[in-house]
Amino acid sequence: MTAIETVRRRARIPQDLGGSRLDQAAAALFGEFSRARLQTWIDTGQLREDRRELSRDELRAFFDDLVQRYLRWARTWHEWCGQRDT
Repeated sequence: MTAIETVRRRARIPQDLGGSRLDQAAAALFGEFSRARLQTWIDTGQLREDRRELSRDELRAFFDDLVQRYLRWARTWHEWCGQRDT
């Protein structure tokens, strides 16, 4: 019987690895896994890079949404602290 192992990792490729091949960057970022395993994951699409490019409008919408979510959280937290401290 073989066990199935699920590994979930997310990493940002640092600037000094920018321009590197995906397998090279993965080896530097995930040194606990063998290069053969990393290459298998790349070949099967289980390890991939996300190179989405956003237009100015998409980027603005993303940050607007992010700020609105933070403000809702900050207001809730502030109200909670006020109730807690009374």
